[in-house]
Amino acid sequence: MGVELNYSWYVARLREEGSFHTATENLPVDVAEFRRELRRAMKVAGLRLQTSNRSGLFIAWDPDYEVPAEKLRAVMEATSLSAGPLPPSCPNCGGLCLAERKAWRCPNCGMAVLATR
Repeated sequence: MGVELNYSWYVARLREEGSFHTATENLPVDVAEFRRELRRAMKVAGLRLQTSNRSGLFIAWDPDYEVPAEKLRAVMEATSLSAGPLPPSCPNCGGLCLAERKAWRCPNCGMAVLATR
């Protein structure tokens, strides 16, 4: 029998961030046991798990994880080169606007908001 571990930190991380990774050598037990017990803990939490172990790196992720709108918005603002900050929401329906060439467009209702520059 292996080391007794509390997998709640890993489950919480996967629930909050959608994934985590670490060097395989940093795992507290061997990869097969860690994967098996993490999968069991995720199942108890009602979550699914996918894993990969390549080139000395262990990666775990929840395939059903959806990036929250505020995190998606922050990434889009940080990587946008052609337009100003995203509007907080679509003025018509309140949905998250997505960047286009010279405007933001709401995928929910189709309303376009011209980018200010």
